Amino acid sequence: MKSLPEIPGDAQFFRAFARFEYALKSTGYYERSNWIRTNWAKFEKERSIQGLFEAACGNSGINYLINHPPKREIVENGTVAWKEPEKIETTQALLKALQRVRNNLFHGGKRPSPKDRDRRLIRAAMKVLEMLLDRCPELKAKFDEA
Repeated sequence: MKSLPEIPGDAQFFRAFARFEYALKSTGYYERSNWIRTNWAKFEKERSIQGLFEAACGNSGINYLINHPPKREIVENGTVAWKEPEKIETTQALLKALQRVRNNLFHGGKRPSPKDRDRRLIRAAMKVLEMLLDRCPELKAKFDEA
């Protein structure tokens, strides 16, 4: 697929994720507060992505994300900690995991993490983005113009 790099690294993933969120907002998946932000909850209801989780389960490139989802950074008793993730069993949970990959890489703990795990999560997240773009031609057009 021309739109996504074959072997992603951090920078390629951030760029692809930013382009994807641009495409979402450009096609009406946004909400307003003091600024415009991506409305993932609205996108989760999009008919074209229904069944995404079931399709992802059959994709060996995404299995790592489903079976080893990213943890969630939390504050517990005044200390930053990592919370075990919820099991991924729905399209909504898969989209949350996709967002968490991005959030953990960008905002998460700054101490070294296992590079292989990060790379595997990035590769799987890129595959999810690819599946979403394949299912949503209007999104893909906006993604490609970004």
